[in-house]
Amino acid sequence: MRRPTVAHLTPPMSFEAMIDAMPTADAKLCVYNYGGPEAAVADIASYFDVDSNDVSRKRTADKPDGTAVVAVDGDPLLEARVTALRRAVRTTAEVLRNVDPAEPLPSDLLASLSGGTFASHDRRRLLVASRHIERRVHRVGAGALHASFQRLSRLANDLPTLAYYNLLARAGVDVYVYGVPDERLENADELTVVGVDSGEIASTWMVAFDGDGDDDEKAALLAREEASNDWRGFWTFDPAAVDGVIEYTTATYG
Repeated sequence: MRRPTVAHLTPPMSFEAMIDAMPTADAKLCVYNYGGPEAAVADIASYFDVDSNDVSRKRTADKPDGTAVVAVDGDPLLEARVTALRRAVRTTAEVLRNVDPAEPLPSDLLASLSGGTFASHDRRRLLVASRHIERRVHRVGAGALHASFQRLSRLANDLPTLAYYNLLARAGVDVYVYGVPDERLENADELTVVGVDSGEIASTWMVAFDGDGDDDEKAALLAREEASNDWRGFWTFDPAAVDGVIEYTTATYG
């Protein structure tokens, strides 16, 4: 029996309650006419939280060789070549290397995603999702981005990310960063810095974009560190879920 969607939950909920209650997508992966490395298929399946039993392989004249199709709840969500999609779901630093939102990047394959919610327990997958959301924010160039770094020292010591968030703010995005105030955040004049002595913030990785009011552009990642580098959470393009994350964040810490 599926749990209720976020739209049926009563906000505001704590971050932990959202993670516990979040229904994840019933995702399936089908690869067509593919004879390449199985590791590539496994990487794609892992990123979209597809069980190995839900990965299928078919041969057909209707699809180009090496095509991957991700379906959620029976509806096709994304179609791309296996090699390109694997590169997209494994890329973590590309956004920080390229500040031109008009230049194509591997993760742009994920731009068409909307409405799905995917569980994640892996830091690398969470980082890829985070970078994709930041890329989406840059492309839109407006709206509000909320991000929790657990402790402000993490952002202070990550100069490429700090520079990129300042760039987003200068482009017209309202950027809010949250963290336990264990270090003064220098060179952050473009950002709204919210220092919070909170155990919840100290254990939470959160990136949420309001899409500048466009439901198709909304995206969020929310995860809790259960132990050192042991994460439990989700990333989502469900606008109701994104709204819930932002509503709780601003009501509690705004």
